[in-house]
Amino acid sequence: MRKNVPFLITLIRGILAVSLGTLLLFQPRANSGL
Repeated sequence: MRKNVPFLITLIRGILAVSLGTLLLFQPRANSGL
């Protein structure tokens, strides 16, 4: 299981980075839309 830990960490970091990036990209659009 220890061998899979770094892989899981990279996956979690990637998902968080993508989610944060999408939020930052969509926030100004949502604000301008409202």
